[in-house]
Amino acid sequence: RRLLGTTNQVEIDRAMQLALARHAIAIVGASGCGHREVATVLHQASAHRARQFVEVGSIDELRVAMHEAPDRLRQGSFYVHVDAVAKLKATEPKLAATLASMAARGSIVVYVATPDPDLLYEHLGMSIDDRHTITIPTLHARAADILGLLELLLGDEMAKLTPKQRKAIAKYRWPGNLDEFRADAGIMRAVLAHGGIRPAARATGMAPSAIHRVVAKFALTVGDRDE
Repeated sequence: RRLLGTTNQVEIDRAMQLALARHAIAIVGASGCGHREVATVLHQASAHRARQFVEVGSIDELRVAMHEAPDRLRQGSFYVHVDAVAKLKATEPKLAATLASMAARGSIVVYVATPDPDLLYEHLGMSIDDRHTITIPTLHARAADILGLLELLLGDEMAKLTPKQRKAIAKYRWPGNLDEFRADAGIMRAVLAHGGIRPAARATGMAPSAIHRVVAKFALTVGDRDE
């Protein structure tokens, strides 16, 4: 629910149904939306959760995983971002066909992350229909979820934010989606917990300039006078 949005019940239901499927699953969403996290949750909720969850970061890694350790991965899961294996179909057609065949037989479950479903066939030679596709909304489209997610990350420090600051955070467009949100929330937590930019920098080892950008972005008030 946290990843897909508490108001996005259709996709939540679909995700829970797909956790039981032995089929290639497309996870569609903009960069930074949490593709890997969704795939991990589905794997952990599936019947093959005791098997390996293999993250494939390149065509070379895919080749090794498929040809050097197929028995170890049998009935496990692959997580592949389409960008990491771009043009697999064009450059390694046999490998692409083997991957598609193993996914079709249910030998492994392949979670494919992509910003565009059309890239699945173009790059992997794999067709995944809408029934086996989960769409992750952008964070900006999930304004109702933002403060709940923030509270999850800030904990007790959330109480130190003013209503104006909370409104600014909820209205921000978050172009980097969950990746940007998590990074900024970590900085917010440090500033709120330690009372300012310099104390947060000393306590965490983060660059003061990076902390200042987040403070300025959301007009966070800080208690120390040595800013």
